[in-house]
Amino acid sequence: MMTERDKIKALVRAFNQFEELQPGDSRYVNCAHERGTDHQSDQMEGLIRNSDEKTCQIFGGHRGGGKTTELLRLKQRLSDGDEPYLVSYCEADNYLDLSRVELADVLLAIIQQLWSDAETLSLSLEAQTVSGKVKGVLREIWHVLQATADLDSLTIKAALVDFKFQVKNSPDNRALVQQHLRHRTPNLIQAVNEIINDMHEEVERLGYQGLVIIVDNLDRMQSLEPGSSGRPLEIELFIDAADTLRSVACHTIYVVPTTLLHSTAVSAIGARFDAPPCVLPMVPVFTRDRKSDEPGIAKLVEIIERRMRYGVENVFDSPETMHRLVLASGGYVRNLIAMARQALSTVERLPATNDDIQNAIFADRDAATRAVSRPDLEAALREVAQTQNIQNIPAHLELLANFLVLEYYERERGYWYDIRPTLRDLYLTQT
Repeated sequence: MMTERDKIKALVRAFNQFEELQPGDSRYVNCAHERGTDHQSDQMEGLIRNSDEKTCQIFGGHRGGGKTTELLRLKQRLSDGDEPYLVSYCEADNYLDLSRVELADVLLAIIQQLWSDAETLSLSLEAQTVSGKVKGVLREIWHVLQATADLDSLTIKAALVDFKFQVKNSPDNRALVQQHLRHRTPNLIQAVNEIINDMHEEVERLGYQGLVIIVDNLDRMQSLEPGSSGRPLEIELFIDAADTLRSVACHTIYVVPTTLLHSTAVSAIGARFDAPPCVLPMVPVFTRDRKSDEPGIAKLVEIIERRMRYGVENVFDSPETMHRLVLASGGYVRNLIAMARQALSTVERLPATNDDIQNAIFADRDAATRAVSRPDLEAALREVAQTQNIQNIPAHLELLANFLVLEYYERERGYWYDIRPTLRDLYLTQT
């Protein structure tokens, strides 16, 4: 029989805000209708399935809002059915230091993921042409790094593992490689497409319709940093280099920083990619006129309930206590789960009380308040609270990037914005 402490520990484990739910996980709650985005997942899948030519799409939204969960479900849908696709899911941060990402880094990450997937499926890519292209790229990098490895004696897999070790965790090595490859993009694209073209023959033989590459977690790059051209890195990568990203020889989906979708460059995205960007907003807990959004609240309550193993009455002392937690989250799912975890981790006995929830809400408020560290950010918060809109100015984009402003969507009226609920009393009433 579980002790009270065992139950609390189990609940704290269940409320892990960084856990990505895999397809089929019973804790998943579909909030697409409440977000107003039930058309977007169909858009991404439909464009791939209904296109004779390869497509290139982008996907954005707040970190922790559920993008990875939705992409994993998209991957499963594309992989299933009578007309399945082979989906290569590349978590960029497995291969890259996201503090400074350039085009060459993304292409090298794709090469590494494709080779890993081919190994997993026992696809033979050691043909002279393909392995020669990849080894040619690696040989250039080895020369720049003055590495002593004998590439001719290594398999491509071993060489890529050594490359990842040499570059990802060494800022100096990474800078050398980026500088060397900056003007050698054609070589990298050729290597990527040689792998894809060779894989196409194999995947079609296995009954797949084609290949789809999803590059996730590029939204975590420090996008406001200037790139080599002096423009923000996100602009260099997704606008200036869009043609190169689109030249990858199969269907692709790239996850982009949310600030990119609120820059002046957003008007250029439609001309460079094959569809308008899909954006995953928050689950609304209030309407624009700040009345309770009951359907959204109900979905967020369901998210909590599916993570509880002992019944609502045994975890929180009342439905009102849980309701208060939901409202304080602003519909930001990661923050909802984090505050629930914070409250449960400090209790001595279940159920968690209103005071326990209040302490977690105050902790969130205090952390958010410390992030509002300049007068221009304070003024920007008050402006967003009053107008429910953001502008393409540094203070507004910084608030958005740091989750101090949250994004919502209505099908009829489009996107709107509000400040984090735990800050609302501080900044909505002040003038």
